[in-house]
Amino acid sequence: MNPAPVPSPYLQLANVTIALGGKRVLDDINLGLQKGELLGLLGPSGSGKTTLLNIIGGFLSPERGAVTIAGDDVLRLPPHRRDIGITFQHYALFPHMNVFDNVAYGLRQRGVARGEIEARVDAMLERLALRDFRTRMPRALSGGQQQRVALARALVVRPRLMLLDEPLANLDAALRKQVRYEIREILRQSEVTSVFVTHDQDEAFSLCDRVAVLNAGRIAQTGAPVELIARPADAFVAGFVGDPNRFRARVTGADGAGALRIVANGFVAEAEGASVLGTGAEVDVYLRPEAIRLEAGRGDAPSFEIKDALHLAGGAEVLLSGPVSLRVRPSASDPIPPIGTRVTASWRGSDARAFAAADATR
Repeated sequence: MNPAPVPSPYLQLANVTIALGGKRVLDDINLGLQKGELLGLLGPSGSGKTTLLNIIGGFLSPERGAVTIAGDDVLRLPPHRRDIGITFQHYALFPHMNVFDNVAYGLRQRGVARGEIEARVDAMLERLALRDFRTRMPRALSGGQQQRVALARALVVRPRLMLLDEPLANLDAALRKQVRYEIREILRQSEVTSVFVTHDQDEAFSLCDRVAVLNAGRIAQTGAPVELIARPADAFVAGFVGDPNRFRARVTGADGAGALRIVANGFVAEAEGASVLGTGAEVDVYLRPEAIRLEAGRGDAPSFEIKDALHLAGGAEVLLSGPVSLRVRPSASDPIPPIGTRVTASWRGSDARAFAAADATR
């Protein structure tokens, strides 16, 4: 049986390149989204996330490359003719208009009949739990309510594509967590293809179907959140995603398929790396704190000392000193040994990723 054909991307960027102020900001970007998909653009400041969003939205023109939506070349179209909904970090609500008029603005600009405007705006306010705020002015709304009004205004015109540029950046931590789940549900119910720009990994991973990690104007890797964490493509992604430990080691054994035996200051462990890494190679090892297991110290194994224990919102983090310094995040059911306790540390080789030290970029 022949496999089902893969549909053409609904949004496609091909070889998109741009320089601003004499600096190459985006370099040969190739990216495709399927209809209804929610893609996150994640990367450090200056990596090109917002520039890429502005090119999709029509606010910037690339030096070369193509952008198509549903098969249509949109590069020559101004923003208002691309049929795109956009929400910004600062919401950009009209301060002299109430909630209903803010949401209705785009429909009025498109010449939609009054009766249809009433029906569509009221339905959108109901969906976003804003019905009771219909006549309120933006200044009388909380940050989370203003964010939902901005989202309603973008969605009510039924855009073929949604762009979200760090829309939660101005909310406090607790509200940001609540609202990001609301956004995910709304976008999925609307079945609108969406691109979400953020520098917050938790937002990107909890909201998006796939995430593209940008580094210095290039896409380092695109994949599902679990893939980026478990199988980073290079040292940058390994160091940027998931807040891992990093330490220098040397390969003492390799099976030619990527399974490595490593040693760091006398501490022997296992890791996975490229098949080209052979015995004697110097590597940087990236290891997630939650992948490390602690046991009582043994006389036949190099030991670590518990230096400190931090109690964070997401759980405890234990700091180890020894052959290498490590941060460990025990499960909630694991007791935390007292400070000064000697322990051994271990992990599965598949949980540690090794890259040639010369390629480390973080």
